[in-house]
Amino acid sequence: MAVRFTCTKCGETHEGLPDIGFDAPVFAEEMGAGAGGARIRLTSDFCEIDGRYFFVRCVLPVPVLGEAEPFGWGVWMSAGEATFRRYAELFERDEEGTMAPWAGYLSNRLPAYENTVGLIGRIRPRGEGTRPLVELEPTSHLLAVHQRDGMPLSFIQGVVEPLLHR
Repeated sequence: MAVRFTCTKCGETHEGLPDIGFDAPVFAEEMGAGAGGARIRLTSDFCEIDGRYFFVRCVLPVPVLGEAEPFGWGVWMSAGEATFRRYAELFERDEEGTMAPWAGYLSNRLPAYENTVGLIGRIRPRGEGTRPLVELEPTSHLLAVHQRDGMPLSFIQGVVEPLLHR
């Protein structure tokens, strides 16, 4: 059953939480991903900056306390060049699920959390055209704590409500 909550903005009951995703890693956004020209190669799943920095779009699931379905952050994680190229090759053949997990750095600023850029996580390819999952290193950072222990519905509700009423 989907999450249901009464919105503090409009007073209506909303069903389901929309996942929040980022169109690009923060570094590409700061450079102006659309204006980066030859410096940035960006698709919906891959980003390469200056032929030196590499990112893969992933899902960082966070359990919501008392709910069956986790909330999903659509984030960008860094990858070394060899890992990036191998993952892209396997992705093209729908074989990315055969790839071993790798470590990377979170490359987005998540609303409601401080200092998320640079958090270390393990990227786990899933295959079949689904984005890899991210499991953050178990630290005391609030995002890592929420991923490990769950977050209150009221916390994520405060993040998504403004997005529902733009």
